[in-house]
Amino acid sequence: MLIQKHRWLLLLTSVVLFSLGSAPVVKAHVEMVVDPNSIYIPPGGEVNFTLTITNHDPVSYRCRLAAELWTPDGRTIHYSDRDFTLRPHQSISREVSRTAPYGAPLGVYELWFHLYDSDTGQLLATTHARLLIG
Repeated sequence: MLIQKHRWLLLLTSVVLFSLGSAPVVKAHVEMVVDPNSIYIPPGGEVNFTLTITNHDPVSYRCRLAAELWTPDGRTIHYSDRDFTLRPHQSISREVSRTAPYGAPLGVYELWFHLYDSDTGQLLATTHARLLIG
């Protein structure tokens, strides 16, 4: 079995968005980076992400982080986190660990992260990672 390990750096900002099929983000300069250390996960294996969120604005945001996992069999699983404050020019990192269940369908999974302004509902940043379970 060939195991591929890659380090990705997916960077999307609200000023310049790289095209990943998402709507443009406006009026804020917040960026979010996801850095997975592996794109291949065996069933029962674990993948660890470092998600870094940086506020380049001189104002604070009360934020909510949401995630969606798109499975190879067409299902979407939603996750939502509690609110937190992102202060002016603050950068925070969160470790995210997920285990691939033994019974999970084999194939490509898309893991999307969305950062929202909790007060206005405005999308501040979005990014994603692609995972292969097999």
